[in-house]
Amino acid sequence: MTVTVQLSRRTTVVTHPAVWQEAERNLAAKRPGWLSGLEAIKALVELSTGVAPGPDVGLPPKDRPMLGAAIAARADRLVTGDLAHFGSLYGRAILGLTIVSPRMMAEELRSMEPKA
Repeated sequence: MTVTVQLSRRTTVVTHPAVWQEAERNLAAKRPGWLSGLEAIKALVELSTGVAPGPDVGLPPKDRPMLGAAIAARADRLVTGDLAHFGSLYGRAILGLTIVSPRMMAEELRSMEPKA
C-alpha cells in the first residue's frame, strides 16, 4: 500500500536517533533500494534524544527506550512495525500515546484527506 498525504503544518514527525539508525540498518539489509526514500524524508523528521520511563507494558528491555522516547516527545502516535514486541499494544493508548502499525497510521492519514 502506498499512501501519499500532505501533513498539516501542525504535525511534527519525531524519532529517536537510535530508531532512525535501526531503520537505516534494516533497510540496508532488507530493502536497500528504499534507503534513498528514507534519506529524502530525513529533513522532515525531528530527532529527539529525550527518554522518559514508561510504564511496564511487557516490552523487552531493548524496546523500552523507544516507548520512553515517544512519551518524552509527547507524541500522539508511536508507529512501529515490530509486531512481535508491540503487536499486542496496537491500538492501545499508554499515557496519551497510541501505538499503531504503519498500516494503521497510513489508514488514519488517508481518512483525514479531503474527499473528492
